[in-house]
Amino acid sequence: MLTFKTWGSGEPLLLIHGLGGSARSGDLVREELQRRLRLIVVNLSGHGGVPVGPEGKTISGLVRRVEAFLRDEGLNECDVVGCSLGGRIVLKLARRGPVGRRLRLIRAASGMAGRGNTSMQA
Repeated sequence: MLTFKTWGSGEPLLLIHGLGGSARSGDLVREELQRRLRLIVVNLSGHGGVPVGPEGKTISGLVRRVEAFLRDEGLNECDVVGCSLGGRIVLKLARRGPVGRRLRLIRAASGMAGRGNTSMQA
């Protein structure tokens, strides 16, 4: 299972939180991003009040669930940002096929932003 929220309009950008995070992990950047983009943030299985479903017990299961979400919402080629666990999901999505023009992986001590972030663009 997966839940999501959207803000703004324009080109879609999907944010995937890290382990123990939730859709709220993107709150620090949401206001700025929603001015220019259709921002989509998810709560993965077992996070943000979403019960742990069978897909939430493995990385592969989470990737399959995000793939199904992208397909069901017509977002097959949207840009994707992932933090920590979300970054791992983004890498696996990229290996399976197109997920957008840009992939952004963020490593931070907490949240989606902060000092010490490293990012990669593909």
